[in-house]
Amino acid sequence: MSHDPGSGGFFLRCMKNRFKGPIYLFNPRLNGQNLYGYKIHSSILEISEPIDYVILAVPARLCPKLMEEL
Repeated sequence: MSHDPGSGGFFLRCMKNRFKGPIYLFNPRLNGQNLYGYKIHSSILEISEPIDYVILAVPARLCPKLMEEL
């Protein structure tokens, strides 16, 4: 997630009023900050409850590591 309107943050703003479940944002560089009222976490491993749906918007080189964490 990012504060850049051309990135994933824009997507979040467009969908947040339609999805009623919990939404978690991840960006190690922005850990602890807030974006559109949602806390930004450093890793998906910080979330202890089950996650139903994941949207990845990362460079291809990071995908294998993220898939292992899921």
